[in-house]
Amino acid sequence: MKKLVIVAALVAAALGSASAARGEVLANLSDDVSGVVLVDCPGGELVSFEGSVHTVTASTTNANVTTWFTRSQPQGVRAVGLTSGSVWQGVGVTITHTRTATTSDAAGSTFVNVFRLVGRAGAPTLSLHETLHVVQAATGDVSVARDELRVTCS
Repeated sequence: MKKLVIVAALVAAALGSASAARGEVLANLSDDVSGVVLVDCPGGELVSFEGSVHTVTASTTNANVTTWFTRSQPQGVRAVGLTSGSVWQGVGVTITHTRTATTSDAAGSTFVNVFRLVGRAGAPTLSLHETLHVVQAATGDVSVARDELRVTCS
């Protein structure tokens, strides 16, 4: 609930006094993420990770311009090196503000979310990069698709 209040406050602040605009939360999702990736640190290592990513998407439309606000953050994301046994914890948040011109009955936006996997006991910090595509169909349905998930050594 606290996260939703923060997003609502951001939307309200961004909208200011625009009386013709009306913002609404379109998606409030928590998606499980897991997998094994090769990390590009010296020597390379397979790292297993799991947890969830919480994403809140809101939008406001005026005439043919849609403004998107998206907030994404890891929740309980933990990673373990399959060779070294090193442990990492996911931290951070990505907030994106995007304006798109709506030329049809659908609108969309693409953004990159980057959060850190902070190493413990001397393990290097890792960066998890993911690309998200947010689409609002003519029916008003909103979908969030993730792709291009990769992990790099910082």
